[in-house]
Amino acid sequence: MDPETRYMSLAVLHDGTAWVLLAVGCSDGAVRVFSVSEEDNKFQLLWESFYHQRCVLSVAPCCLQDRQGNRSLFLFSGATDGSVAMWDMSTLTEWRPDPTAAPFWNGPCSPCLTVTVHQSGVNCLVVWERKGEEEAGLISVASGGDDGQLSLVNIRTQFHQQQVEGAVCAQLQSCSAVPLAHAAPLTALQYLGSGLLVSTSCDQRVCLWSLHGPSPHHCNSTPHQGPASPEQGSAPHHQGTLFSHVADAAGLEAWPGVGPEGGAWAAVCGQGLQLLRIGEETGRSEGAN
Repeated sequence: MDPETRYMSLAVLHDGTAWVLLAVGCSDGAVRVFSVSEEDNKFQLLWESFYHQRCVLSVAPCCLQDRQGNRSLFLFSGATDGSVAMWDMSTLTEWRPDPTAAPFWNGPCSPCLTVTVHQSGVNCLVVWERKGEEEAGLISVASGGDDGQLSLVNIRTQFHQQQVEGAVCAQLQSCSAVPLAHAAPLTALQYLGSGLLVSTSCDQRVCLWSLHGPSPHHCNSTPHQGPASPEQGSAPHHQGTLFSHVADAAGLEAWPGVGPEGGAWAAVCGQGLQLLRIGEETGRSEGAN
């Protein structure tokens, strides 16, 4: 491995009792999986793919389970060419270390689905299972790009009974976008649940988006706490964009509020750190750098 390789994104794929499996997006165009063992004090490469052939900026996992208890593990990776690839990693959960052989996992040779969603780099990904649907196996993938665009892709998957490569069927159900979601590249996304998404950018804005409908749209609302699915129900209201004092925003965490006030909280990091409260009044924020 080239010592000049940069590791651009990191995600936990499987948290076992004796080891942790990590997915990494790398600047040399590879998606890699490492095993981490605390007992053996080892960090070992299990699998890699150079499918993207371009710098991989973001990775995000998603685990699904159908009504029969069958589990499927997927990894999504985004590269500088604007593409997002979906990998079937289900057999990875069955991997066990062999003390008599070098660490190796016979992973997929190619992704089960690839879609181009941006004109340039895919800086951030957030993936979740769509609840409340008649059929299981529905995944939503939101991405933020260098082009300032917010994209939403909905994917339908069919579960397979045997965990073998190529047995999963993934179909693109819909793809929509907000071309000018921010005035600068999006740097972070978080899914709040109940069809709400929070984004931030170097333009120092923290935006709340409603996913109720075929495409995300900017909403003026308090985060809705009801059970509606992302494509059902009426859009929330009475909330707008918040402005952050943090320059060069690099990361974002958001979570629903508790108690009678409801709302949500967002933490933004970059050249500073700020905690924002997304409340009922438009533009209201609380917190400090």
